[in-house]
Amino acid sequence: MQYKAYNQVKLAVGEYFDRERHDLFGWMGLSMRIMAILAFFVPLVIFTEGKPLVLFSIAYFFCIAYSTISLFTYGVSDNIIRVEEAEEDSLPPSPEDTENNQSSMLNTQLSDMVESWKASGFYCEHNLTLSVVAKQMKMTRRQLQEWLRQSEYKNLAGLVTPLRIEEAKRVLKVHPEWSVETIAAHCGFSSREYFHRAFRQYTDMTPAKFQQGIK
Repeated sequence: MQYKAYNQVKLAVGEYFDRERHDLFGWMGLSMRIMAILAFFVPLVIFTEGKPLVLFSIAYFFCIAYSTISLFTYGVSDNIIRVEEAEEDSLPPSPEDTENNQSSMLNTQLSDMVESWKASGFYCEHNLTLSVVAKQMKMTRRQLQEWLRQSEYKNLAGLVTPLRIEEAKRVLKVHPEWSVETIAAHCGFSSREYFHRAFRQYTDMTPAKFQQGIK
């Protein structure tokens, strides 16, 4: 039940932010996996003596300590607010919202808004959320969320990341003197590592190899 709830939160966060924010609550999934593994070994270890029981007890202690410390850190950080914000936006829309969204989907108005947003270059801004992008597109969060779910993009990251990658490819061609960190920041990526991972995912090569191919 806890793991199912964790996956629901993960889905909500994935739809709300411009990338999967595993850093917000990844400790939850890890804690549950470790606890499940340790629980599986309880019947095997509980009647043993000596080193096996000692080692299992130490492992169990560190698992509980990790979960407790992570929960406390999560509770006093801003992450809990950001996750709650994403969960709030993932609630099922009211019948009125659904009717409005469905009527909007019948015409090209929302698609035109999205295309206009693409042309504006707003996707290079940092830390985009569903609320921010919807405001930029001059539509409601529900309209954008429903449009994304029914489109090829599925979520906000699916819309934003390919656009950032295309911009990165353009910059790599035009500004070969720029560092990877500069390009990542210019395109809206939060870190060099995330930029590398996303670039390889969409191009099957690193930024350096892509640049070598240009030459």
